[in-house]
Amino acid sequence: MFVSPDVIGMVIALFAFAATVVGGVGAMLARLSRKIDTRLERVESELVDVKVAIARIEGPPRRLQQL
Repeated sequence: MFVSPDVIGMVIALFAFAATVVGGVGAMLARLSRKIDTRLERVESELVDVKVAIARIEGPPRRLQQL
C-alpha cells in the first residue's frame, strides 16, 4: 500500500496540533486548580478563626480572681 508523502505530512501535523491543544488545555486546568487551592486555603484559615471565636464565646464563664 502506497501512502503519499502529503498524507503522511498531514497526519503528523494533525498529531502535533492535537498534542499542542491538549497541552494547552492541561496547562490552563493546572493553573485554575492552583488558584482554587489558594482560595480554599484562605477560606479554611478564616473558618478556623470563626471556630475559635465561637469557642471563646461559648466557653465557660470567666471567674473573678480573688485577692
